[in-house]
Amino acid sequence: MGALLMHDFLAQDTVPARQIDRQFEANPQLPGVIVLRGDRIAGMVSRQRFHQRVSRRFGYEVYLNRPLGVLLESVNDIPMVLAAECKIYNAAHRAINRSKETIAEPIVVICADGRPRLLDTHLLLLAHSRIFAMVAHMVHQQRQILKQSVSGLKQAQLEAAETNRLLEIRTIALRDYNQLLEQQQAELVEKNGKIAALNWKLVQVSRFLSTEGRRVLSETLSGVDSIADNTQKIINISQDLSSELNTVHEISIVIKEVSNQAKHLALQVSILAHHSRIRLGGISRAASDISVLSGQTFLAGQRMDSIARKIQERIQVLGKLANQEADVAQSLMRRFERTQAAIDALAELMEGKDKMLGKSGDQYFGKTDEISLLRKRLSQAKSAVLELESAIARKA
Repeated sequence: MGALLMHDFLAQDTVPARQIDRQFEANPQLPGVIVLRGDRIAGMVSRQRFHQRVSRRFGYEVYLNRPLGVLLESVNDIPMVLAAECKIYNAAHRAINRSKETIAEPIVVICADGRPRLLDTHLLLLAHSRIFAMVAHMVHQQRQILKQSVSGLKQAQLEAAETNRLLEIRTIALRDYNQLLEQQQAELVEKNGKIAALNWKLVQVSRFLSTEGRRVLSETLSGVDSIADNTQKIINISQDLSSELNTVHEISIVIKEVSNQAKHLALQVSILAHHSRIRLGGISRAASDISVLSGQTFLAGQRMDSIARKIQERIQVLGKLANQEADVAQSLMRRFERTQAAIDALAELMEGKDKMLGKSGDQYFGKTDEISLLRKRLSQAKSAVLELESAIARKA
């Protein structure tokens, strides 16, 4: 209550009541007067009680001209005395609980300095009312805040429920994803096992193919070498036959010349015998024998020519065969080189799987010099065949 507006209006009980009346008239806000008897509070006379007593019949003459203590005794009310530290709520509660006659009486408030002051009950109730209004407003605000909080809480609950729902969905999705991941991992493990098995089979097949391929290539290389040797032998035989054919051809020419000379000699003998008209029986028989010998020699020359042509035809056949052998050998060499390159690539691919395979590859395929030599021999054989064919064609 110390914060409220209070009135400092004190008077001794010996003061004439007229002076108090003048103060009331001069200050309409004064709710009353505190009556002292020395240093003590004798009582309190409110403005309302003062005017009630003075307004009675003969009250003006009885009370205004006499000391204030007389009027106080006629009032005979015990004032409510409270400390300034008393709460407005408590003071208002005690004030309104007074009797009907004293409910509107001012309250004597003892301030912190010990001096008493008057507080208008109306002002106290007004302050209480304002405080109540403020409290009500604060309560209203708190209720609004509470409503907003409740609304926010409901919204938060809805959001939390939605979050929980989404979390459950994500949990289910995560569980399904984990199951799918585990399934895929199991499938990958299974596929890895299958791939490892296929890889092992591939290595085994590759080893087999590499071994068999090397064996076949080695045999092919041997076959090509044999073909080259046979081709060379055919060429040598063809060359020998060609030399012999030259000899036969020369003999045939000699026989033809002898046959021609015999014919010419027989003709001369016949002419000589005819001109001499001598019976030269022996010369006629000799001419006849020479003529027969010339015919036989001519027939022998024809037969030798026929044999020479047949030998020539056979030599041509041998040349063609040798040429075909050389072509086949070269074709095999090309295939051999492609196959060798493929097996080399396979060996390099398998080198990471098995180091020993690369070493065995060097054992079988370190024959570059032999292959080059064989290729050179084939080229020489083909050139010899071409030269033989050209020589035969010229002699024909």
